[in-house]
Amino acid sequence: MKRSLRFVGLAAFVALPALVSAQDAPRPVSFGVSGGLSLPSGDLADGLNSGFNVTGHIMLRPASFTNLSFRGDVNFDRFGAKDVGTSSGEDFNFRFLGGTANAVYAFPQSTPGMVRPYVLIGAGMQNFKGTESTGASESSNSVTKPHVQAGGGVNFQLSGFTTFIEAKYVNVFTENSSSAFIPITFGIRF
Repeated sequence: MKRSLRFVGLAAFVALPALVSAQDAPRPVSFGVSGGLSLPSGDLADGLNSGFNVTGHIMLRPASFTNLSFRGDVNFDRFGAKDVGTSSGEDFNFRFLGGTANAVYAFPQSTPGMVRPYVLIGAGMQNFKGTESTGASESSNSVTKPHVQAGGGVNFQLSGFTTFIEAKYVNVFTENSSSAFIPITFGIRF
């Protein structure tokens, strides 16, 4: 009996480092959500106030890549118009709804740690819609255009999940110009 317990204890002692490192190993597929502030940039900043965003993520990390992963995003960003008369009952808002395919490069670390910076670049499609309400009537206009984005962030590895802070520049190609905004987000991935 004592011999069996010693064997089980020895096996657990040998297997413990492998189990702990397996928990810290990156998952091949992870999901996440993020949200935060969206800042209009360029021509958009002339007519729109800061807004908010909510984004869902799915991340794929092939086993053959240690620092490169691929992430799909679905975003919703909403902005309100500047200088709209609230006393007259006027309201104007602008929203973006889009999907993006990204390549994410996490910088290598010499020692395993909880903090890991990364950069990303991506492309996709954005549907943007302006809605104007004046009293009892409402009108809207919607169009879908391609966009590109680039940015960076920092991952904070916690026990069982990852949090991150990220900022990116999103440029939507509109007719005769481009519409740009900067989402600054905090998120969680599990």
